[in-house]
Amino acid sequence: MDNYPPGAAHDPRAPYNQQEPPETDVLAQTRLVKLTTVSRYNDHIVDDYHAEHRTAFETLRDCEIFLSRLIANYHSCQQHRLVFGRISAHDLLEDCKDWEELEFDVTEP
Repeated sequence: MDNYPPGAAHDPRAPYNQQEPPETDVLAQTRLVKLTTVSRYNDHIVDDYHAEHRTAFETLRDCEIFLSRLIANYHSCQQHRLVFGRISAHDLLEDCKDWEELEFDVTEP
């Protein structure tokens, strides 16, 4: 006996017989902009920005750290996945990982 339902052992439509789709490497690029205010302390506006704000890349990095610690603390108390509404902390953590900042600039509009 093979424990399959009758006729299902070789049915290609059965979920246990379907092949995983092939994986493909891709390059995701995003350009983000943010209009904000900074206090001017010196001639280097980028330094002024960094003194008061995170870049998008720094925000992702800090979210990754925060989520990692949140998930670790949650798992020490519970056995379930940490989900808020439709947002899975585990999935969000994975989406925060592996980004690189290729360039960063601050200008006055």
